[in-house]
Amino acid sequence: MGYNKFVEIGRVARINFGPQEGKLDTIVDIVTDKRVLVDGEDIQRQVIPVTRLQLTSQVIKVGRGARTGAVRKLVAKEEVAKKFAQSTLGKHYASQQLR
Repeated sequence: MGYNKFVEIGRVARINFGPQEGKLDTIVDIVTDKRVLVDGEDIQRQVIPVTRLQLTSQVIKVGRGARTGAVRKLVAKEEVAKKFAQSTLGKHYASQQLR
């Protein structure tokens, strides 16, 4: 398989499986080529498989292994949720929720 070039620190992703499905997170560190450490506004810091994430085109400037408080401040400052809602992918999921 190999390393996915789009998996990078600071990449915003949407969880697509499990109890936190639909929530946005930010990749804080890369554990292996198949698992990453994520953190975000609505979720706790955790290691999650890349297959359970849908990567977006958004990237925020966050340092490797940044603490939860710093990540949440950057997410709020960059208005990640608002930008995601305005994106094509965000509009797609919003229309699915209406159905």
